[in-house]
Amino acid sequence: MDVEGVDFGSHGIIYVTQEKEKPTVTEWTNSATELLLKILKKHYQTHSNDGKFGSKRLLYENCSIAMKKKGLRYTAPQCENKWKSLKRRFLTNKRSATGKGKRRIPRKQMFDDEIEFLLQYVHPQFKKEPEDGNSTGGFDEEMDQDEENHEENEMDEPKYTQTDEEFVQRMLKGSDDEDQKDNVLAENIHYVVSPQPKLEASSVETPKVDNLIVNEVKELTNVMRNSMTANTDLLKSHGASYEQILVCMDSLDRKADERIEIEKKMLEQKKIQNTLLAKIVQRLSANNGSFN
Repeated sequence: MDVEGVDFGSHGIIYVTQEKEKPTVTEWTNSATELLLKILKKHYQTHSNDGKFGSKRLLYENCSIAMKKKGLRYTAPQCENKWKSLKRRFLTNKRSATGKGKRRIPRKQMFDDEIEFLLQYVHPQFKKEPEDGNSTGGFDEEMDQDEENHEENEMDEPKYTQTDEEFVQRMLKGSDDEDQKDNVLAENIHYVVSPQPKLEASSVETPKVDNLIVNEVKELTNVMRNSMTANTDLLKSHGASYEQILVCMDSLDRKADERIEIEKKMLEQKKIQNTLLAKIVQRLSANNGSFN
């Protein structure tokens, strides 16, 4: 499944609460999950050199836009919650295999390789566990600090100095706390892209995503309308040409009929001339006989 290019530039994002709307339960297929991980991987690989990954909220907003282009309608909060769920599942499996007195290779589940690959970007000190079971990864209590505030332009992670066991447990705890906050926040939050620094309670601007979709639909409608107009003109021109061809063919048929009639008349005239000549010759012969 290919991933289209996504512009992860900076935009102003305003959050508007609407208490009456409730989130619906979202089911994620394997293909949708795979596409989400590919989009995240593309983003982190694109910005891995400069280390400036941009706003996480904008990242998930762009994930939602890219998935809609593939016909999958998932909102930004749904994309974010899905990634956190995958991360929590991966770390839970890792913790069950690396707990106290345990040193075994965890049972690999679907997308584990992709999740582990992304974690090395999200948390640079996270490393793959060696084959002998000894892990050197670690993290600080401030691991997910940037996920809990509203900073728009910074996603740098702090340095990690704890053991792998503490890393896994604290990451799980941070993921659980974030998921609990996100579940409460998802009940009354909508992403609204707007250049205005302030938003009055009585007015809500149209989301930029919807504007983009509307503009694309308008452009597509204009293209289809122009194409249909061109096809109609072409059909009219073709019809006129065909009508002219029919007129020419009728004219040729009439001329052919006229030619046949002329030939018939000429043949009849020749017969009459031959008859007259025969009678003249006969009379001349009779006159010559009488003189003799």
